[in-house]
Amino acid sequence: MSNSQERRSNFRLYGEPSKWNGWQKFFLQGVREVYPKGAPILEQGEHTDRLYYVVNGIVEYTHINGNGVETLVDAVGFGNVVGLQPFFKNTPALCSFVAFTDVVTASLDREQVYACIDGDSLLAIEIIDELCRVIECLVGHNVTKNTTSAKARAIDFICALCETDMCEKLESGQIFIGLSQDEFARVTKATRVTIAKALRELRAENLIETAYGGIIIKDCDGLRKCMDTKKS
Repeated sequence: MSNSQERRSNFRLYGEPSKWNGWQKFFLQGVREVYPKGAPILEQGEHTDRLYYVVNGIVEYTHINGNGVETLVDAVGFGNVVGLQPFFKNTPALCSFVAFTDVVTASLDREQVYACIDGDSLLAIEIIDELCRVIECLVGHNVTKNTTSAKARAIDFICALCETDMCEKLESGQIFIGLSQDEFARVTKATRVTIAKALRELRAENLIETAYGGIIIKDCDGLRKCMDTKKS
């Protein structure tokens, strides 16, 4: 098992290895759709008869309360399904699902999903397993937001990004991640000031380098060790 598989990130930017993979293969047969960065996939208050599987990119969940305040709930990437609540409960979506980066999804309609579940009871178990994982991660977000520093969350997010195709490998062997400090702050639920400070500290430790339009990861293993140390 690889380090990425053993490590439990609080960011669902890639599907976790699991004995349940039948539904993932099934979803990849769905209708492919491309959403440019910032485009809504499903908006809060809308109904849907489709489930969306993230093939590429990152999708963010946002919720607007009665006072008009928007809160980031979660951000998910490849291997995750969005729209579970409005699809299975057949109620308006509690969150908006928006393309945080350019996103490709594969979607199935209600008839396809239920026909699949009726034909294979293991797929129903897999969907329940996925729902449990979503709840576990959302609880983890709430706990880590209140118990870990912005620097620790930034390291966790960077390490999770390193497992995705969001990274661009440079000729030097280093990795470029094309996200702004504002975007880092949004996903890690920190202020831009605290994220800027955290990135400066990581730069001083020779783990990253800031660059135009993003950051350069100079030492992925060092970041992972740093994250494991903070979790121990």
